[in-house]
Amino acid sequence: MKHLVAAVGAGVLTALAVAGSAAAQSTTTGPTVVLAADELAPDARLDFQLEGFVGSSVIITVCGNDARRGSVDCNMIQSEGLRLNREGGTTASSIPVPVPPAPCPCLVQVIDSDAGQLAVAPLVIIGHPVASTVGPAGFVQPLVVEVTADKADVGIAKRLRSSAAGATLHDVTVKVRNRSTLPVERVVLSGSGGRDSNDDLVVLVLDDPGTIKPGQTWEGTVQAELPSPVWGDYVWQATASGTGPSVTATTNTSHRPWLLIVLIVVLIIDVLILAVRLIMRLRRRADPAEAQQFDDPFIDGSGGGSGGWGVTGLREPQLVS
Repeated sequence: MKHLVAAVGAGVLTALAVAGSAAAQSTTTGPTVVLAADELAPDARLDFQLEGFVGSSVIITVCGNDARRGSVDCNMIQSEGLRLNREGGTTASSIPVPVPPAPCPCLVQVIDSDAGQLAVAPLVIIGHPVASTVGPAGFVQPLVVEVTADKADVGIAKRLRSSAAGATLHDVTVKVRNRSTLPVERVVLSGSGGRDSNDDLVVLVLDDPGTIKPGQTWEGTVQAELPSPVWGDYVWQATASGTGPSVTATTNTSHRPWLLIVLIVVLIIDVLILAVRLIMRLRRRADPAEAQQFDDPFIDGSGGGSGGWGVTGLREPQLVS
């Protein structure tokens, strides 16, 4: 038992001595619409290509006022439905350019309502009025933030360290989606991990997303190391600010160091066995007579019979004078 505990302990110490590493990466993905020409007269044919949509169909609409007020700025009556090409990934088509109800700046808006995807491209409509954009009565937050955290795929030594409540690496992924029809710039990201939302035990160092185009999603992954002892539940959060009110997303992870738990159970069992042995030894030393009788019950000569008989049952010989 003692050798087993010593071996497990040595393995834990070796695992704890291994240092962690860090890595970061970021990408921007999402659907796109590419126009063959960005300046056309009303009713002219508009050729375009769609990529990145995951649904089966989309609705194509021409809008004025940069579609800031939603459907009120768009020519919904002359919207076109289009089934996507699911084989090649790219869909090419054309529509006649309708006149939007609001003045330009104008754009082509492609929406997949089932998947919640959006793509836009600016379009100049020859002869259509141009005016300053008019925003909505209340500000609409264009950003949607998501955060996920998973244990990093590391070597066996680091996994042993983590299972012994040592420092644990996590891959933390933050996604920021622009759901508006305008590019979003100067987005500032911050994040942390800890016992609760107010505990900055770990600070996430995230890249600057740069410009996020309409309908696009910026995704960044960074490795963050929780310092030991790592045991229990943790809260990870990411906040996007710089464009209207800040948006915060959270997620939770739970960690149970099973190797440390097993080691503690083994140590407890070993201590209990040693304690029982010690108690038995102390009891014997506390009462020597009882211990001696326990060793030889016939030491006083009374165990073999009565009336002065010895162990063999015979009386002792007497001298006759």
